Amino acid sequence: MNKCLSAAVGVILLAGIFWFYPDKEQKFTEIVRNKNFQVGVAVLAEDGLKVSDNDLYPLASVFKLHVAAAVLNKVEEDKISLDYELPVKQRGLIANTHSPMLDGRGNGDFFLSLKELLRYMLAYSDNNACDILISFAGGMDYIQAYVKNLGFDNTILRVTEKEMQDNPEKQKINRATPADVSRFLALILREGFFMPAHRSFVQETLMQTNTGEDKIKRFLPPDVVMGHKTGTGMRTADGMRIAENDAAFVRLPDGREYYQVILLKNSYESDETNRLAIAEIADAVYQQFKQ
Repeated sequence: MNKCLSAAVGVILLAGIFWFYPDKEQKFTEIVRNKNFQVGVAVLAEDGLKVSDNDLYPLASVFKLHVAAAVLNKVEEDKISLDYELPVKQRGLIANTHSPMLDGRGNGDFFLSLKELLRYMLAYSDNNACDILISFAGGMDYIQAYVKNLGFDNTILRVTEKEMQDNPEKQKINRATPADVSRFLALILREGFFMPAHRSFVQETLMQTNTGEDKIKRFLPPDVVMGHKTGTGMRTADGMRIAENDAAFVRLPDGREYYQVILLKNSYESDETNRLAIAEIADAVYQQFKQ
């Protein structure tokens, strides 16, 4: 998609999508006007699911939500404790990638519990922790089958972090619609889907996320509780950002809750422009719920 067409698509989608928030249509249109990206939005609340389009968007690190769910499914089926430790072997790690779990560890092998690996993967978006957990869960084929069996037909999960690191074009392979991501996040946080302790762990870990503070969370007031999983793709040789994403649950002071997913792709804008657009869309949705 060329740059001009990408900008036009972004405006058409977002302006036409938020018919369900008619008083916000002008605001949404202003946010994406003349922007060289495509953006998809889903908002899931008590009154149903509102979506922008059915296009597939690269997930980047948002797919770590699916990895976490597959890991917890295995843990519960096989009755494994989250304190169970897995070996972290230096020779199997991805070099030159985002991996906070390695900070201060030196060059030797070590062990981390499933709980620690999940926390590193979700809250800190650690790529090495992710691939270790993918192997534990049974590989990407298993994770794809697990997600599909849950009814998510518009979610494609095929490649690991290492495969994406080795070939940035493969960042376009793991993808989903905004609607699928919002429904998946709501499902794994629903009471009764996982054991209470595991559900609480995931929810609390997402609330501790230290990436993407300038996306959905940026303009939310302090009395709003939110947890999220972000994702950022690499830039191609011609400067296109493959993905800039955020998937969140938002709990208002009155107890109401909604799930919001904003997936942005094919952007020739700056990182600040991309993230500000996500933040402004999120704020406009919040203002609608606040009314």
